[in-house]
Amino acid sequence: MKPTGKKSRIFFIVGVGAVCLAAAFAEASFGEIIQDDAYISFRYAENLIAGNGLVYNPGERVEGYTNFLWTLLIGASVKAGIGAPFAGRWLGVIASLGAIILTAWIARRYANEYLGVVAAAMLAANGNFLLEAAQGLETALFVLIVTAAAWRAGEEFAAPAKRPLSVILLILAFLTRPDGALVFLAALPFYAATARANPRRFAIWLGSFALAAAAYESWRLAYYDSFFPNTFYAKVRPEGETLEYGLKYTVTFVLRFTPFLLLLPLAAKPRKVFYPWGVLVAVFVTYVIIVGGDMKPTGRFYQPVIPLLLVAVAAALYDLENAARWVPRWTLAALAGALVATSLLQYVAGLDYARQYRDPQRLHVVAGKWLGENAPPGATLATTPAGIIPYYSGLYTIDMLGLTDPYVARHGRRTFTLPGHGLSATDYILDKKPDYILVYDLIFTAKPVSFEDLFKDMRWPAAYYMATSRRFRNEYVMSHAEITPGMYFVYFVRSKSSPKP
Repeated sequence: MKPTGKKSRIFFIVGVGAVCLAAAFAEASFGEIIQDDAYISFRYAENLIAGNGLVYNPGERVEGYTNFLWTLLIGASVKAGIGAPFAGRWLGVIASLGAIILTAWIARRYANEYLGVVAAAMLAANGNFLLEAAQGLETALFVLIVTAAAWRAGEEFAAPAKRPLSVILLILAFLTRPDGALVFLAALPFYAATARANPRRFAIWLGSFALAAAAYESWRLAYYDSFFPNTFYAKVRPEGETLEYGLKYTVTFVLRFTPFLLLLPLAAKPRKVFYPWGVLVAVFVTYVIIVGGDMKPTGRFYQPVIPLLLVAVAAALYDLENAARWVPRWTLAALAGALVATSLLQYVAGLDYARQYRDPQRLHVVAGKWLGENAPPGATLATTPAGIIPYYSGLYTIDMLGLTDPYVARHGRRTFTLPGHGLSATDYILDKKPDYILVYDLIFTAKPVSFEDLFKDMRWPAAYYMATSRRFRNEYVMSHAEITPGMYFVYFVRSKSSPKP
């Protein structure tokens, strides 16, 4: 099961290269599937480069993103002349390939070259991971940084003489996403345990992170005048109702990875570097249960710990090979192949999800461009999908779900539904007198429909309470525009504000 010498190195390089090529091909096969939420970050990035500041609507400082470093990278790409959607997609693909290579390299250190390639293949075959990488969000970059930070912090715990370079990666993780702080918290007790052996190193490590975090948080507080991002108020329910979704989200993840998790106890050789990883997984599980996960079926919130689990699985296979020499090598090879095949099942699921997502995404792009071309100057928009259509229309936008609107996030009516989709503030929206109102997923129909037909199946409370508002029906009328042959864009327009279809 283990190539030797020069042949093993060649096998490792060629194998990981082939795995990366297969992953890039798979990500390209998904087509244009950039997620609606990604366009919120794109809009922030473009406003920053345009000189409007890091804002969703010019003149309104609301922190409606949770991926600061990613948004800055998108902004730098825009500054360099690269379109934000293109940059978002392919930066994600590049980061995913980096995560695959890093997973292989770490697994090689704690197992061997063969199992390094197996670990890379398991990650590259995971359709949920590949799908997230191609959807324009920071997920793949976050996975890459968290994996690197956890590995380096574990190495520094195992060898107190090593330089505290992990702090750089921990800072980057924190700047990429707020839950990046969990990596620091998981590493802290282990790093503190090395303080007696190397107190100066611990002081540098702890002080550097604290200084960077304090500087960033001070800027956030001064710029946005809010201790937490606006998305926190929009998504996390103080009553604890998100726990049910968090538990379901966690059970789904565990069931998907049961074959891998069952192998972990087989590791016969304890590795000190793995101890912080175990705490990190426990911290992430606690966090995800509390916040409720998200509505996507990709397990996005758990993806940062997947490479660590796969490295541990590779180490378990290596230990099993050495401890049970009476087992034929082909049996262990078949087991490794079965694990890769298990990951491939998730690729099939990801491909199906991408197929369902592509056409609606294209329609949102067309609708956004149509609205931008036909709406009168200074028109305003209120919408539940706050990404693609606002981005391409360029209109001042009121986010009816509250991700980028502080009033809705803090004072909106809360209904028990999927995290991030349970808010509504009908009277507040109508008081702002937007020229257009869009209600997801009631935007596209194959033929003109009546008001009553349109609202027969409403998923989000913001749609339901708007539809049943007498004031809304009195102040707005429904209109249609055939934006593509046989497909109508449905919008609600305030009197005398309608663009000509």
